[in-house]
Amino acid sequence: TCYSEGYHQTLHSQQSHPQAVGKILSQREQEVLSHIIACRLNKEIADSMQLSVRTVEFHRGNLMRKLDAANVADLFAKARREGLV
Repeated sequence: TCYSEGYHQTLHSQQSHPQAVGKILSQREQEVLSHIIACRLNKEIADSMQLSVRTVEFHRGNLMRKLDAANVADLFAKARREGLV
């Protein structure tokens, strides 16, 4: 499931659940999550965030593990259920 740049910006600036987000995900993981939801590839995320692709893969893995997600659609659904998006 992909979402538009406008949705990505809304997610990135959303402040409705700051404590819930902070307890579950690091700031970097939140940033990577917003890029994943916008359907960006690891290379695109890495370039945008000035990180290595391996670091993005690490954050993506943490997101999948922390939210117990099997794939990106599952990741989005679980992040939404947790109030992260």
